[in-house]
Amino acid sequence: MSDTVWGGDIPKKIIRNITVETGNSVYIFFSTIAAANGHSINFFLGNALVLHIIIRVEKMLLVANDRLGERWGGECVLGIPDGGLAAGLGVTVAFLDNRVSLQIPGAPALEIEDRFVVLGEARVEFAPSIALRDSRQAANTPPEIRPPPLQGAEKVIARGASAPQQEQGYVDYFAICSGLGGLLLGGWVKNPCRLEGKVEASAVFEGHEHAAEAMVLLHERSDIASLGVGYAMVLPDFRPSAEGPWVLRSLRARMNGREFLLLPSPGLEATSENEALQTARNAARRALRDQVTTLPALLKRPLYTGDDTLGPLGLPVHIEVDDIVEVRPGAAVLIGWRLDPQELVASIHLRCGTAASLPLASTEIRVARGDIVEAFGARYGIADHRAGFVAYGDTGGTARDACFLEIRLIDGRIAFKPLPHPVRTGLPAIRRILGMSAVASNDIARVFGTVLGPPILELNRRRLARATEAEEVTFGTPPAAPRLSLVIPLYGRLDFLRYQLAMFSRGGLEADEIVYVLDEPSKKEALLTLAHAAFGSFGVPFRVILPAENLGFGPASNLGLRHARGRYVCFLNSDIFPERSDFFDILVGRLETEPGIGIVGGLLLFADGSVQHAGMDFERPPECGGWLFPTHPGKGRLPPPDLPEVIDAPAISGACMVIARDLAMELGGFDPDYPIGDFEDADLCRRIVRRGLRCVVDTRARAHHLERQSQGDSADQWRRNVTLLNAWIFNTSIDDGRDVDPAGHAEAADA
Repeated sequence: MSDTVWGGDIPKKIIRNITVETGNSVYIFFSTIAAANGHSINFFLGNALVLHIIIRVEKMLLVANDRLGERWGGECVLGIPDGGLAAGLGVTVAFLDNRVSLQIPGAPALEIEDRFVVLGEARVEFAPSIALRDSRQAANTPPEIRPPPLQGAEKVIARGASAPQQEQGYVDYFAICSGLGGLLLGGWVKNPCRLEGKVEASAVFEGHEHAAEAMVLLHERSDIASLGVGYAMVLPDFRPSAEGPWVLRSLRARMNGREFLLLPSPGLEATSENEALQTARNAARRALRDQVTTLPALLKRPLYTGDDTLGPLGLPVHIEVDDIVEVRPGAAVLIGWRLDPQELVASIHLRCGTAASLPLASTEIRVARGDIVEAFGARYGIADHRAGFVAYGDTGGTARDACFLEIRLIDGRIAFKPLPHPVRTGLPAIRRILGMSAVASNDIARVFGTVLGPPILELNRRRLARATEAEEVTFGTPPAAPRLSLVIPLYGRLDFLRYQLAMFSRGGLEADEIVYVLDEPSKKEALLTLAHAAFGSFGVPFRVILPAENLGFGPASNLGLRHARGRYVCFLNSDIFPERSDFFDILVGRLETEPGIGIVGGLLLFADGSVQHAGMDFERPPECGGWLFPTHPGKGRLPPPDLPEVIDAPAISGACMVIARDLAMELGGFDPDYPIGDFEDADLCRRIVRRGLRCVVDTRARAHHLERQSQGDSADQWRRNVTLLNAWIFNTSIDDGRDVDPAGHAEAADA
């Protein structure tokens, strides 16, 4: 018999004074922690230890003894049935005149005469992992154990379930580990067999449940070797509420096709991050063989604490991120520079919690940074001016922790770099990314397929999803049931509104409505002032739609479509000026008389009368990665005298196109994935052709188009990259162009 009364490393004990009379009984519950660690309960009369009860797990025995004076007495033992410790052990102790009776489930009572006589005022001392209650309380379920809180630990607690059912193990420790980006738990589980494949786990708290694909390792635990094995587990992306505390009720895990219910051990509280991490690291040293798990490697990693740990290494390695655009939690575009003249860096990853991106070298563009070459060129002998980079990192996680860079060196060391706080969102973020660098023609497929395309597509979708309802202002009295709705986005040059209305005042639109959509919210007051003046001058009724943010040509046109009331809709640029007052009558008449036509446009001319647009075709320029690009046959030439009245084409320009409003609504208007402009008209026509309808140009309807002047000035680099981005979206959407024939004919939809 050991001289240690408590057994194990117990930081505190519970002391209770009770009065024992003949015939009284108490119920004692030993949790699995108490059993595994040799925690005992002790009854004192004065200074004499008259009853000491402990569990010997290795022999599956309940042991009773006493210590009168300086010596222990002889042990009295009661065998514990197989499986009797799986959920802890309840012991009923009855006190009689000259004997005591010990009863456990599934075993005959042990009655001991002339020893362990506990009558009168007794002091009972026991560990927090043990619970005690008297005979007036029911003894058929283990009691709830609530030990005093641990000092300095997270304010997260776990309470033992009042009636464990179908449990297959226990949670013996857990902590919120910000360094691991999740919840770290450990305990034991009944015979899970080999660990392989995915482990789906769910931690159930009061008022909250967190489910995730967990990282798990199984390890040896000698204290419960006859029952099962130990485990350590990380549930990524766990974030407690600021209010707290969080009460753990259960942990469910699915391993090897089996469901396991793991209950919190009685007396369990969350420990500190460092203590839990050290416990899990110790467990990893006893990991079972033949496991397929990444958790041991994760536990060995240094923890990110928010500090730059690359600089203190003193290496000739410089990595700086100047700007970051968050795409969503766990994914971002990074803009910065790096120098590694001795090639000491093995890989760089964006990391957020437990999740990490692919090496950024596989999802980056190198860009010129003359300032960096000038500052470091002489020191390192740098010849390559492309010291800058634009990289897309996607960890695949959803954690809202701040992301950081993880730098893996060739000698195995790992360093971290914190990242600046993202500032830009929406279109400014998209402009920032696309304005960074010229893309080499032989690299556009990779750049837009892996670096620029995916994040910008997602950024664009997210900004449009946040768009709020727009304000509407009406000037005059538009027709109640218009034949045609002219939908005209305004961006850049607002003065075109006045010129168009002056031309429309010649007549021909009495049965139609005009809907302007401002796509530059900062010019709202200027537009309203101009609109009031234009209406006063020309008296043409119109409506103005005022969204709260810049949408881009396609989404702005779609907003106008939703506000339109006509049977037909004309998507029209603000720099289109018809030659004749019956221009729109011709286009609408073509649709009304030929039901096989899905969309019709006019013949668009430059100011000198040469052709700007007479229908679009498609070709694959070799300098653009073999992607399909729209072309304008006959552009820049004077219309020939024998020009046919109707020209069938694979697509027509979005600068002027008329379509039945019902069909436009069915198609969803322009695809909003195209930011700013380009290709959305070709995409809409492609979808119309797939319905078996024609795209045509009626050459009787002629208008002058001041191409791109309505947009104002734009940077060449930004504009070129927008076009390439939209080309990537278009070519991706048509599955490498299989439903568009570059010779100029639409193929069957099922080809």
